[in-house]
Amino acid sequence: MDLLKDEIMNRMEFIIQNIIDICVVLSSDLKLEKPYSEDDIIENLVKAGLLQNDMARKIHEMKGLRNIQVHRNGKIDDDLVFESLAGEMADIEVF
Repeated sequence: MDLLKDEIMNRMEFIIQNIIDICVVLSSDLKLEKPYSEDDIIENLVKAGLLQNDMARKIHEMKGLRNIQVHRNGKIDDDLVFESLAGEMADIEVF
């Protein structure tokens, strides 16, 4: 079971990082305002009309989940994470 849990967590981390990377590429290619953080990149895409506020909020939430996965992997409530992942999957499809 731990192997399956680890694989799911790793895949979600990978997907979330790819979403952020797509935002970085868009920001760079469109030469948007210089960002100083991932949050700035997302906000610049909102200002440019490429992301709606709701999707930007969801990406911020995904980033938070990714950060928890990366930095607290052994210290998180599995039920809470899997509940969050279920919601994130729908957001990922929308993105």
